Amino acid sequence: MIRLRPALWPTLMSLPIFVVALGLGLWQMERREWKRDILDRIAVNQAARPLALDELLREREAALGRLRRGGLETVDLLPEAITAEVLNRYLAIRHGPER
Repeated sequence: MIRLRPALWPTLMSLPIFVVALGLGLWQMERREWKRDILDRIAVNQAARPLALDELLREREAALGRLRRGGLETVDLLPEAITAEVLNRYLAIRHGPER
């Protein structure tokens, strides 16, 4: 009768691989929930009423002012001419559809 006796080195080498694979699987599950949340927010924002351009520009200026007061240097990286569509999407995601 042959007895199965696992070798030490293959066992020791497979344990870290198992731990890493388990960690990646858990990360994927967290990522799945995060992505579902984003897709739900996108669906809500697509059903929301569009913002008027003047309201959008006021919100943009207010957001830039908040960034400047916070001392963040990313304000200099923002283009001055952002299209209304991009602004509408940003504000809908940032502030939600209810205004």
